[in-house]
Amino acid sequence: MNRQHTTRLIIYFFLMLAVMLGIFIFSAQDGGDSQAVSDGVLERIKELIELLPPLTDDGAGKDVRKYAHMFEYAQLGISSMLFFAELFFRRTQPVACSAVISYIFCFIYALSDEWHQYFVPGRSAEFNDVLVDSIGFTAGIMLTAAICLIAEHNKRRAVNE
Repeated sequence: MNRQHTTRLIIYFFLMLAVMLGIFIFSAQDGGDSQAVSDGVLERIKELIELLPPLTDDGAGKDVRKYAHMFEYAQLGISSMLFFAELFFRRTQPVACSAVISYIFCFIYALSDEWHQYFVPGRSAEFNDVLVDSIGFTAGIMLTAAICLIAEHNKRRAVNE
């Protein structure tokens, strides 16, 4: 391994770890604190959230929470994809391998996050939240994979020209 590869690997690992820590901290908030954060965000982005399709029948407050889950898990999908792509960069199919491993990793983390919330007062563990999280990390993984594939294609094309 060269130094540049090792440096990127460390940076991507700590980026992924930071996202995971952020998710853990938000999940550790009790029900009242979590609702207060959601209400504060809703107040600031009320016009924007009304433009998005509703995710629940429980109103915009619940939708803010679902969209926040998608956003934070999209970040986890991106950061895990970057880490695993760098980890497996010498393989013949690094993007495909990284995408599959990232998906499994993120899904297991989403399950563990719901299990963690089960023990937090005022919170619950719902498999539907894992599905919402899956939308986020799948989008993040697919976006990152597409960018990686485009970069690979451009690199090969430049070598052949």
